[in-house]
Amino acid sequence: MHLANAQSHLKAAEATLKANTEAQGRAKTPEDQKLLRSYVTTSQARVSEARSVVVTMQREVDAIKAKIVVIKKAEAAPELDLNAGTQNSAAAPVKPAAPKALQVVVMKDGRRIECLRFMEVEEEYALQMPDKKYQNVKKADVAEIVSP
Repeated sequence: MHLANAQSHLKAAEATLKANTEAQGRAKTPEDQKLLRSYVTTSQARVSEARSVVVTMQREVDAIKAKIVVIKKAEAAPELDLNAGTQNSAAAPVKPAAPKALQVVVMKDGRRIECLRFMEVEEEYALQMPDKKYQNVKKADVAEIVSP
């Protein structure tokens, strides 16, 4: 259902609720009032449901519009000239990011394990490897940790 259709459905449900409420106020007999009370209750439920649908759809539309704005800003952003330093331009050349220095865990058996970082976890070290996975080693098996 499109937002416009949902809004139209909500307006129709609200009009029906209004008409049923007015008719209930004009009803003379208790039977008519009871019957119209059930119509009003049903109409209120339909208005509530239609309003919920409209609010949900409006939020989705707003989220989509926000995404469109972000995409358009990204498309409008100037592209970096990666060759600026080689073309004798006044701008400073772009340097590639330096690789993160690895720490070396030297085991008592002579093995050397390179990791991005380590954390102490009870009787072990949790080593974060260059592939972002973790490896646990016992503290008792570690001879030293060499930081760059």
